[in-house]
Amino acid sequence: DNDDNNDNNDDLYSSDEEADASSPRSPVRATTSESAGLAPLPSNFSLMTPSGQALLSRSDDIYNVIHAHLKERQQEQTALLAEGDKTSAPTVQLQLKQSEEQSLVKEAHYLNHVLEASGKRHGTLMSDLPPLPMADTISASEVEAFGRELNDADILAAEERLNEMCIAVAILENQKEKAAAGLSPDEKRPKTKREIMIEAMEKMLRAHQMHKQAVEEAMQARLMDQVLGGKKKRSKVKKPTKKALRKVLSKVDETTPVFAVACTYKSLQAKDKYFLSFGMAEELKVLSVEDAPRGLWVARSAQQELGYVYTHDLMIAADYVSSKMKN
Repeated sequence: DNDDNNDNNDDLYSSDEEADASSPRSPVRATTSESAGLAPLPSNFSLMTPSGQALLSRSDDIYNVIHAHLKERQQEQTALLAEGDKTSAPTVQLQLKQSEEQSLVKEAHYLNHVLEASGKRHGTLMSDLPPLPMADTISASEVEAFGRELNDADILAAEERLNEMCIAVAILENQKEKAAAGLSPDEKRPKTKREIMIEAMEKMLRAHQMHKQAVEEAMQARLMDQVLGGKKKRSKVKKPTKKALRKVLSKVDETTPVFAVACTYKSLQAKDKYFLSFGMAEELKVLSVEDAPRGLWVARSAQQELGYVYTHDLMIAADYVSSKMKN
């Protein structure tokens, strides 16, 4: 097979928006590497506009609370896996006052409205939000003004924060259901369908953050090249070999479970036989496959075609998450 001869030379998509982190892009939100896999604020905050910074600062108080909780959940999940426990759900509780819970819902709605007004968002919500209380109102003119002023970095930052808020809302709903059923929050027990979907949402969030960090590092390298006049060579991002891609795909069969249903927000034509081509707003099933290369998912199309897609080219379908949680 001659596939391995040109492993790192051919572009995998014939598109100006190809997904490789080394390709030129507009400024995006940077993320900080943390042991929990979640990032609070951009490490390079200057990539964002003053309007983007002001938008995030609105929700800083409630965000800091839920972000700390998500870190605790990830640490507990890591500890469970280290003990060989892959079935138990984290028991750490998200403790919010009623005013904080109301603030979470209101700020999540606000971010969602601003992203809609911008016309630049990359995908839909991870899950549905609870209705906005009647006493809370959102100024349409203020939202539209924010939306017009946001750049690409602002959009990515707002989307990431909104995704964390959606996860927090799902966690709160899960805690209420367990309390209503008389289940002890500290009891180790197998994950429910809702808890499995929360875990899936957390994994997708971390995958997007990892990609954005890679993009930021590539941007910083290009800036360094400009500053040094091209005297310092930039190290290339190592791509997976064709042999490695084939090896992972060979593990997939009809019994491979579906990790999540996702939708695309752009169209790309693959130039590599191991990658899927897809159109705008196309539904793909992301499969649960171990050892997939960083930044890639194995997916199956509606036509039953199998192949890789870049993680940042997909958004988990909100209706899929909602239906799984309701079931």
